[in-house]
Amino acid sequence: AQIATPINDAYSKATLVAESQVQTSGFNSTATLEEGEPVHDANASGKSVWWKWVAPEDGRAEVSTAGSDFFSVLGVYEGSSVEALFSLGKAIEPSVSLASLRGASVAFDANAGTTYYFAVDGYLTDYGNISLSIGQAVENDDFEDRIRLEGIDIVATANNASATTEEGEGTHAGGVASRSLWWEWVAPKAGYVTFTTDAAAGNEDNGGDGGGQSTRRRGQPKNY
Repeated sequence: AQIATPINDAYSKATLVAESQVQTSGFNSTATLEEGEPVHDANASGKSVWWKWVAPEDGRAEVSTAGSDFFSVLGVYEGSSVEALFSLGKAIEPSVSLASLRGASVAFDANAGTTYYFAVDGYLTDYGNISLSIGQAVENDDFEDRIRLEGIDIVATANNASATTEEGEGTHAGGVASRSLWWEWVAPKAGYVTFTTDAAAGNEDNGGDGGGQSTRRRGQPKNY
């Protein structure tokens, strides 16, 4: 059976997302361009889909396609019609390997109550399944603002799309820090402990850094 055109194929049908930390998904295999649509990249495939987001507060925001399974192009806009959009930033997937896709990302200063539009296209002839995350106002971005976890079996979730590194921050699991979040945990007993990010969709390590998707931490003391 033929795959239907995405419901958010056009600017006027952009899917609304809410809240300061958002993760959503879609596809663009059967998407099209519309008349008057801006050029998201000179090498874009012409298979764009749209989302819109109303900023809940003032502050730096970042949108990312990390987790998508193809070479993506991302455009961030503000405006009341597709013909009159003002670009706040554009980006393409920086990786050259499908095995190490990191997604395109754009950071911008958001104003509370303002509607922003995100267009996701493919690079050259590429298309596929889209993972889109939007992050703003990360509580535990810095070490001094780390969130304290308590208990024996713990699950914590967060979105690091708008997280940053801080001055003096070291590497995590051998990799240079880029979007780190911080937690702390005091062991209630002696014993073996496991930390994992097995539920995260980005390319995270156990140092709290990642690729812009939801992050999960679990502590499981064993062998008491």
